[in-house]
Amino acid sequence: MKICAVVLGIVLAAFAGRAEPMHLFLLAGQSNMAGRGKIDPAVNGEIAGAAMLNRSNCWVSAKEPFHFDKPSAGAGLAAEFVRCYLKKHPGVKVGLVPCAVGGSGISLWNPELPSGLYATAVARVRIAQKEGELKGILWHQGESNLGAKDGFAAYSVALKKVFAAFRRDLNAPDVPIVAGEILYCIRKPDVAAFNANLHTVCSEVERCRTVSAEGLKDKGDLLHFDSPSLILLGRRYFEAFETVAK
Repeated sequence: MKICAVVLGIVLAAFAGRAEPMHLFLLAGQSNMAGRGKIDPAVNGEIAGAAMLNRSNCWVSAKEPFHFDKPSAGAGLAAEFVRCYLKKHPGVKVGLVPCAVGGSGISLWNPELPSGLYATAVARVRIAQKEGELKGILWHQGESNLGAKDGFAAYSVALKKVFAAFRRDLNAPDVPIVAGEILYCIRKPDVAAFNANLHTVCSEVERCRTVSAEGLKDKGDLLHFDSPSLILLGRRYFEAFETVAK
């Protein structure tokens, strides 16, 4: 913890003279939130004005890959979201709390699991809240739940449960939630149905918006967004966030 305190001091020193707490964003879901895009040193360097909570729950300068769920973690959508946010809100400091895990179905995010992904995310956000205020939850998940025999009825209930629990347990009842569609090119017959269902779920949750994946491309694996599409997706997340954050 002493090392974390030293690192935090170094990171926050870059924000000297700014009394406003960090603007925190939880990044949750599975691999397309964690990011599987190619890392390009020319565009994926440190983001001035942003920090992130690392694997050891220490604040470090925000630099992709933000996540550490798997060795394949790469560029994601959150970087462009942050750049857009900082441009719209100059002078603030952003704190990212990466919690997405590749391959995680909605059942692994069950709030009732004592040591599941949900519990870990809540614990990490609470650490981050000591330095700032939760401004938004960015969610991208669902590829692992394609093929649901019940037509996504159980998924809808589970997703609403996760969203409600985050707001309750993080003492953020009105925090905006933005959820993204999965790629339309995935070779499964229920992709369009899943995305339509996601829109329905978010329309039934206060201050929740859905982001379209229309026109976006995969990186060749018919599963993960390519790097140019992740930039566009990040912008769409920001635009959706701005409509609900007002």
